[in-house]
Order: sequence, then structure tokens, then C-alpha cells
Amino acid sequence: MKKQLLPLAAIIALVVCMCTTPAHAAAQPRVDLGIITVRTLAQAKKIRKMLLKGKSFEELARKYSVGPAAARGGRLGLVPVSKLREEYRQAIKDLPPGKPSQPVPTEEGYTILMLFHRPSPAAATGQQLQIPAQLLARRKVMAALEAMASGAWTKAQKLLSEAKAYNPHESTITLLSPVVAWAKSSRSLAKAARHMALGLIALMDTRVDDALKELKKAAGIAPEECTIRFVLAQALAAAGKRQQATKILKSLASSPCKARAMSLLGVIELEAGHIKQAERLLTQAMKADPSLAQAPYYLGLIAGAKGQRTKAIALLKKALSADPYMEEACNELGVLYMHEGNLREAARWLRKALSLRPDYPEAQVNLGNCYARARRFRRAIDEYEKALALRPGMPQALVNLAAAYAELKQWDKATDYARQALAQGFKLPPALARKLAPHMSTQP
Repeated sequence: MKKQLLPLAAIIALVVCMCTTPAHAAAQPRVDLGIITVRTLAQAKKIRKMLLKGKSFEELARKYSVGPAAARGGRLGLVPVSKLREEYRQAIKDLPPGKPSQPVPTEEGYTILMLFHRPSPAAATGQQLQIPAQLLARRKVMAALEAMASGAWTKAQKLLSEAKAYNPHESTITLLSPVVAWAKSSRSLAKAARHMALGLIALMDTRVDDALKELKKAAGIAPEECTIRFVLAQALAAAGKRQQATKILKSLASSPCKARAMSLLGVIELEAGHIKQAERLLTQAMKADPSLAQAPYYLGLIAGAKGQRTKAIALLKKALSADPYMEEACNELGVLYMHEGNLREAARWLRKALSLRPDYPEAQVNLGNCYARARRFRRAIDEYEKALALRPGMPQALVNLAAAYAELKQWDKATDYARQALAQGFKLPPALARKLAPHMSTQP
């Protein structure tokens, strides 16, 4: 199910209260930051070596980065330190200007940061630069996977235990801990577990074919182990082989992986447009294991799409209880509260989403919509432009910029953004199209 983005033209006429930003926002320290994101650790290490030898950061960013700022040479400009991911803050804490950071693991891959001037003392001290618990847990889990791949089971077990101490909400720990335990019991199971770890690492690197190869080997060695079959089903679903994934998941109905399997089945059904089947499976998954965040999150999306906002809000908050670092749930809560007309609460959740993931253009657009509803169009324009910096050509941002400039009667800018949206194949909302029509026809 796609993320909900409220079109500005549809909400412009509503009378609402003002959205506010924190009083300290203007005083936040800023850094001139560059970012290169690549898929694999090996790539990140190679690029860091080139940077240390004097290669141009911007040229390497344009050539190798898969991040949203690649087209601009990786330069983000002056960025508030408080809006950076916690792991980025830690990476720049003692980083000299012009020197690359160590690779920083994230959900997107591995990131190298560079400062183009030194952070202010306020940015370099205090609790805001301490490593957050969820990052420490994530690093421990990644290290545990690498230990599993090399057959270091005692080390892997220790790392997973440390990860759980940092973040008991990390679901990967509960997935991997039993694997490490039974891998220590026999050579054949150990071999299967190593293939599974290699498969998971490949999957995280988006090397789906390699992941399938390793996971099929693991399943062939230990077909009775439900965790291996579940991860194989995940890889098959990622590869678009949904029928094969569904067959495996249904076979796990009476296994210890039942809740995870039902949740993934529900997501597959939802993507296929089978809403009732998806609801049934996700509800069963949520009842079977309330600690899983995925099931209530997708049920919240379904309820929101049906207009059941109170139910959707409760489900999304339930997902956040299971995983407090789920930025998608924060964004969806912001959208729902916006529909309710509670802009203060909407902005709070959208800022939370952006604090968890600053490179989140959908949340940036939705925050802009908060300001637009309050008729604070200049502030809205700022947020839409930030979204475009993260994702150039984003149709929703282009259309909303056109609508905001139309409200300010800046017709040249309004029509320019409207034409850019149309060039992306995105239709203008009828009301906006009618408003711009006289000006579109008089301009080249």
C-alpha cells in the first residue's frame, strides 16, 4: 500500500489552526555536510580510501552514491545537527573538515560523511551526539551476522545478547538467537546456519540472486528449520516470486515462525489487492505475537484507507509500542492527525518521523502540507523544496509547490512547477488546473 500524501490543492481551503515549530529551531547548530551512500561495505571502504588519497568527494558522490543527494555531488548544504540521524551525529563528532568518516551502516547500506566546515561546539558536545540504543543494537546484530557467516557461534551469541540489552524491541534478535543455539549442536546445522547468514547479508546488500542461492543451500541442509524457510520466503517475495514464497509461508502455519509467516502472507495479499485476506492474516499474526510491529502497522494502513481513523491511530501506536523506531508509522500518524484537523499533533509525529530518518521526502511533503493547511505557504514551500532536494522530480512536491505559489499569486513559479509535474506524467488536481489555466496559456 502506498504512503498517503495529502495533495495541497485538496486541502487549501480548510480553516485550521496554526502549526508550530519548536522555539529553539532557529538556534540549532548547522553543519555543511556531504554524504555518499553505497550498498555494500566493500564499496564504502574502497571509496573512503580514494577520498583519503585526495579524490573529489563530489565526483565520487555523483559516480557511486545511491543517495538522494548524488546528483548534487552529495552536498546537503547547511543542515541542522538536530535533524541528522543519531549515527551520523556520532560519526561527525570528532571528524576534521575535509576528511571522510568511517562507513556508517544504515538501512540503505553504508554511508560516508564529510564536513566542509567544523561543527560548532554545541554540536560537538552533549548528549545529542551519544550513540543511540537502536544503532548500537543494529551494529551488534550486523556483527553477529558476520560472526555467524564465519562460524564463530559463541561470539555471535554474545553479540546478540548485547544487542538485546541495547534494544529489546529489535525483532532480528529473536529471529537469529535460536539459529545460533541450534547451530552449536551439530556440524550440519552449523553449515546451514552459515549459509543462512550469508544469504541474509546478501539480501541486505540487495544481492537477491546471491541471497536465494545461499538460502536454498541452507534449506536443503536443514529443511526442518522454520527460520531458514521463513527467510527464504522473504527472499523469494523480494525477488517477485510470490507464489513460491506463499507456498513456503503456508507450510509454516504450525511452526514457531507462525506469526511472522502470517504477517508476511498478509503483506503479500495486501500488495496483491486482496484486502480481506490481508486483514484476516495480519490480525491472526498480531494476536499470535503482539511484539511484531509489522502486523499492526499494515492493519493501521488498511484502517486509514477505509476512513477508520480512530482505529488506524490506535493500530499505528500499537506498532510503535512494538518498535519505537518505526518512522513509517510516525509519518502515517501525522497524515491521520492532519485528516482529523489536529495539525499540532500531525506536525509532532511528522517531525518525529524526520528525526528518525531525515532523508524521508514523503514526511517532508506531509509536514509542508501542515503549513499549507495553516496558510503558511512560505514555510510549506521550504518543506516541499527540501523534499525535492532529497528526491528530485518528486511529483507530489512539484504539484504542491505549484499550488502554494498559486496561492501567493506568483504565477511564473506556479506554472513552472506545474509543467514539471505534468512532464513527470502527474495530473494536476482539477481545481489547481483551472486556477492555472489562464496563466499556462499565456506563457511559453
